[in-house]
Amino acid sequence: MPPSLTELRARPRDRELLLVYADWLQSQGHPRGELIAVQDAAASCTDIDQFARARARAHELVGAHDELRPPLPGDADGGPCRAWACWDRGFVRRLELLVDQLSPGAGHQFASG
Repeated sequence: MPPSLTELRARPRDRELLLVYADWLQSQGHPRGELIAVQDAAASCTDIDQFARARARAHELVGAHDELRPPLPGDADGGPCRAWACWDRGFVRRLELLVDQLSPGAGHQFASG
């Protein structure tokens, strides 16, 4: 039985647990399994060419599989949104968004203080 996402969240730096999960995902045909393995290889390699190949493959996987990317504001309604993601071993660890508002009155209001 594969580790649960709850276990992975509780032990985010447990490399062995993560690689077991990656193997299981790959056996199910899910691209995140390969992404985890490729990013793990990049994180632990010492050869710059091997690192570059692993990073390039990770970019290919994310670009080819919508299910790997988090849904963004504006995806559903076609609104403009730009995102910058920091990935680590198959998962987005940090996400920065720039959402353009089409009309000034439609945006969120923030309280100061």
